[in-house]
Formats: sequence, structure tokens, C-alpha cells
Amino acid sequence: FAYAKRLAPPGVFAHVLRCFYFALALLHTGFPSGTPGVAQIGFEELSLRLYHTSLLHDLAFSNNTEVLAHPAHAMTFELQGAIMTYEHLHAAAPSLDPHQVGDIVQSIVLHTSAWASGSSSANQILLAISAAFDAGGVRTFLI
Repeated sequence: FAYAKRLAPPGVFAHVLRCFYFALALLHTGFPSGTPGVAQIGFEELSLRLYHTSLLHDLAFSNNTEVLAHPAHAMTFELQGAIMTYEHLHAAAPSLDPHQVGDIVQSIVLHTSAWASGSSSANQILLAISAAFDAGGVRTFLI
């Protein structure tokens, strides 16, 4: 929380918080329970991953000096943010296992990607839906 708040401009930080709240609302409906093509994961585990993913997903969408000086700054904000998240989680949340960190980081890399078919994690799907909804509104899904 503190890392994202320190690096993100106020508007971006408000966006990442709204994404988390939107995703929690979707979880409240029972997602991903029984959703075809979505790997099943328990609420406690998914909400932990979702917390980290939501708060850290736009780390590189900033003009903060630390962000601009990061060696991955020449990459897209999704890739740079994912790399920064990977580094941060290893330092700040060493109890997360490789599968948890991998899902969080991969969800950040893919959160703006769209594909017609395939599979992903429930975490990535929730982030993509909530970020698109917050950034573009409900009409985003009608296009």
C-alpha cells in the first residue's frame, strides 16, 4: 500500500484503489466459482493476490523520480510495473511463494491485453475487468 501510494500520482492511486473495490464486488458475486475456463481458487488466496495486483498494477504509470530512474523505464508501463512489482514483492513480501508472485506479476503484464480465446487466472481476469471498467466505464465492454 505504502509503496504504491508513494510512487503513484494521486489520480492513479485512486484508480488502483477503485480497481480493487470493483474486483472485490465481482468476488462478492461468487466469481470465479464454477466459471467455465477459469481456474478455481479460494476466496482468501484470490483476495490476497488481488490486493497486491490491484495496488501495484500501475506502478510505472508515473513520473516519480524512482520510476523514471528504474532500469526498465524504456519498456511499456505494464512491463516496467511488473518488473518493479516482482522486485518489490521479493523484498517486502518474502512469504509469497513463486506461484503467487508469478500470478501477480503476470496479471500486471497482461492487464491491458485483449484476446478472443485462451485462458488466464481469475486474478488477471478480475484486474482486466476492473481496470477497464474504471478507466473506460461500463461501455468499454460493449465495444
